Amino acid sequence: MKRLLLTSSGLSNTAIKQEFLNLVGKPVKEIIVLFVPTASRSEDDLFYVEKARHQLLNLGVLEKNIIDFVVDSPVHKEQNFDSIVVCGGNSFYLLSKLKETKYFDFFNQKVDEGTTYVGISAGSVIATKNISYINELDINDCGLKNFNSFGWLDGMLIPHYSDDDLL
Repeated sequence: MKRLLLTSSGLSNTAIKQEFLNLVGKPVKEIIVLFVPTASRSEDDLFYVEKARHQLLNLGVLEKNIIDFVVDSPVHKEQNFDSIVVCGGNSFYLLSKLKETKYFDFFNQKVDEGTTYVGISAGSVIATKNISYINELDINDCGLKNFNSFGWLDGMLIPHYSDDDLL
């Protein structure tokens, strides 16, 4: 069974925090997180990356147990971690970088093996089968041509949706 926690704003409330702990299934001080800020390229996005990091720290995850993902580094494949936390930003850029660096297959494998996946905004969008639908909200400025994504979730996931979007 896949352990997915797909959010628009991370570990932002008590229920989501508790579900994260339930999915990981070990004491918070022992949780090791692969922290993926790849989708974030602007100053505004980076603010939310730091907010996501602070959410983990405030929950009790030790700073030394938050491993920052670096796109070009092969070292992550040799480390053990309990959760992959994928931050928000541009969904197209995130998917293109994960595919380009072969981390797409690696993340898929880790989730299949039971690693808890936490998606935040764009990190949640890429859990769907195909992200072409998000073109109304994100700009494909990286030239991504293959929009097939993880496929863990049927349908569309639209982070930050509100009824005002219908007007």
